[in-house]
Amino acid sequence: MSGGCSVPCSPREFDGDGAVVLLTEPDPDRAAYAGEQRVPYGTDAVVPAGPAKGFVIGESVTGA
Repeated sequence: MSGGCSVPCSPREFDGDGAVVLLTEPDPDRAAYAGEQRVPYGTDAVVPAGPAKGFVIGESVTGA
């Protein structure tokens, strides 16, 4: 399944100062995501696929 996009932002503190994780390509049969994009806190995150493709989650959300 491709094209679907969920955008939960999960900090993972072991990534230096932290990161925002965009999970993409949900696979309901496996209850998992096939795609993952990580960007450091304070960086714009751009949704890579699905209906929200190109949507920017800006620094005001991802932290400065």
